[in-house]
Amino acid sequence: MKTLMRLTAILLLSAAGAYAAGTAAGTEIQNSASLSYTAGGSTTETLNSNTDTFVVDRKVDFQLTNDDGDQISVLAGAQDQNTTWTLTNQGNADQNFTLESSNLADGTTAYGDADNLDTGDQTIYYSTDGNTWTQYNAGDKIEIAADANISIRVASDIPPGQSNNGKVANIELKATAVDKDGNTEQATSGGDNKNDVDTVLADGAGPDDGQHDAIYTAWGGYIVETPVLDLTKLSCVHDDPVNNTTNPKRIPGAHILYMFDINNTGSSDASGITLSDTLSSNLDGSTVSDVKIDANQSSCSCSDGAAASGSTANNTGSGQNVKIENISVSQGKHTCVSFTVEIK
Repeated sequence: MKTLMRLTAILLLSAAGAYAAGTAAGTEIQNSASLSYTAGGSTTETLNSNTDTFVVDRKVDFQLTNDDGDQISVLAGAQDQNTTWTLTNQGNADQNFTLESSNLADGTTAYGDADNLDTGDQTIYYSTDGNTWTQYNAGDKIEIAADANISIRVASDIPPGQSNNGKVANIELKATAVDKDGNTEQATSGGDNKNDVDTVLADGAGPDDGQHDAIYTAWGGYIVETPVLDLTKLSCVHDDPVNNTTNPKRIPGAHILYMFDINNTGSSDASGITLSDTLSSNLDGSTVSDVKIDANQSSCSCSDGAAASGSTANNTGSGQNVKIENISVSQGKHTCVSFTVEIK
């Protein structure tokens, strides 16, 4: 006598979503089987198993990245300079997060550049759509849906001063996965609990945290590229009332040419410069003339009473106070500014 048996398994899932990380946490999966067979060539029998039920556990997985890809260039003294970041929930459930930013210790290297400067005030902002930004306050919990992400900005104040040119300020942003009470997520200990939603920590490691610790860090920063200006004042004789322009001397009635050498040895251009000069009482401020600005020079010199050969400018000062505005100096260049004035 031969017996033919057929085994059929039936899998039932309760209504729930599926994410990139897999089936949503809390999904109930029911599985039963049936057994069909024939006996004696004529009788067909069916046998049903019990239904096995379990729920899908929660996988806490996320990643924080710095979107700048390097330190961003900033000017010394600049305020609210933004570094940009993305926090992505790669788990299979909605997840709360807290954020924290800080300066890295001196000497800490990020993107190949060692830290040697601390930023001032740091303020965190986040956005779910890239358009509307909300200021983050310490202790706030941000809920991110499974498979979703938020954009983050860390706005920092850069210390002022030409001496900071070329310095690097590296910062750290830390995201922590937390529960509804704001406590750091913990993995469920012990064995499997088939009817409970256990928690598994699956996050990777950033530069300042470990794997599976519910924390992810990322580094970004700033490099200060600012003008560094040096000002040198020179004088020579343009003419005098006796010798005219042939070997003139500095006698009363002579016209002195003042030459100002503005040298930019910094890492970026400088503009909007105002030059102010208070003249000696032995000079006649009313005779100031021939104001010139000559930009993009390799050097400035005052010889033979020759004025700068650049564009004509205005003295916006009065009396003994000379003021020349709207001067610019390119990085690595000199701008020569000059005017003449008569000795009383």
